[in-house]
Amino acid sequence: MTNWLKTRRAKMIFLWIAGMAVLSALLGQRVVELPAVLGGGSSSTPWAIFLPLPVVIALAHGLSSRARAVEAACHRSIGRWDAALVAGTVMLSALALGAAAVATDGMPALAVRNLMLLSGTAAVLTALHSAEAGAGAIALVVVLTNSIGPSVRGSGHLRVMQAPADDLWSWLLASAALLAAIALLVRDPRPTRHVGR
Repeated sequence: MTNWLKTRRAKMIFLWIAGMAVLSALLGQRVVELPAVLGGGSSSTPWAIFLPLPVVIALAHGLSSRARAVEAACHRSIGRWDAALVAGTVMLSALALGAAAVATDGMPALAVRNLMLLSGTAAVLTALHSAEAGAGAIALVVVLTNSIGPSVRGSGHLRVMQAPADDLWSWLLASAALLAAIALLVRDPRPTRHVGR
């Protein structure tokens, strides 16, 4: 277990969770104006939607150390531990963000929802294809959802990261991504491919 925690870089993930909570307390409900690339206009976007990025990147980096050929020889299911790492990261982050919101007037729901969405997306693609695909998916989701303007038809379904905290569609999408990731990591369907190796 100790080797697995070191290999998955759990200490780095936990440090970023603490950093995310501190940033959440410092930023509170501050917003930033982001110009839209598609559809024109701009929108006031809370900083809280970007808070999960370092945690998700650390989690994806930890999952990139998966060596399934070696781990398949273990008598314990490493995939279950990886699924627990993803679920535990989300739960611990939710607790940390909630504590920061109690101390200040933060926006933990947006950050938790986006953490679920990005963690799930990265872990699904890592489980199905490669760690590189998982990392690329994080960037793609962030860029695409933040470059669509609020005036674009159907933008309410596309701008899931900027959706209000009570938006049902974005919560369903984030929950589906996280549950799919956990199921795929437990199942561990095929060996991870490493680009360039």
